[in-house]
Amino acid sequence: CEMQFRNGRQMVFQIQLGHHKNAVPLTRDYLYKTAEIKQAPPHIAAVRRYA
Repeated sequence: CEMQFRNGRQMVFQIQLGHHKNAVPLTRDYLYKTAEIKQAPPHIAAVRRYA
């Protein structure tokens, strides 16, 4: 598997399903909250979050 991902044309798609539109977030930003965003001024962090 590793060789296929490194040298081949393998892809991974992740799909989240829910009964209602608002049940699942549109983006997965909640997984990638980094120290960089936490340390940025609030107005810059808000722009990055919604860009």
